[in-house]
Amino acid sequence: MKLNKTLLSLTAATGIIATGAAANGAKADKITVKSGDTVSQLALDHATTVDNVQQLNNLENVDLIFVG
Repeated sequence: MKLNKTLLSLTAATGIIATGAAANGAKADKITVKSGDTVSQLALDHATTVDNVQQLNNLENVDLIFVG
């Protein structure tokens, strides 16, 4: 899934990236979104899915996140 590169950010200025294990109660990674980041690339970098990142961060639109 290729997403448009837009200004990125999450409400709390950090994102939570979870692997399949994290979805089952294991550790989740906290990251700070930087300019140029995309949800799809963050998901790939952390071995998870766009859907998982979207759900864990309550993102309405995965094409629009903000730096922070």
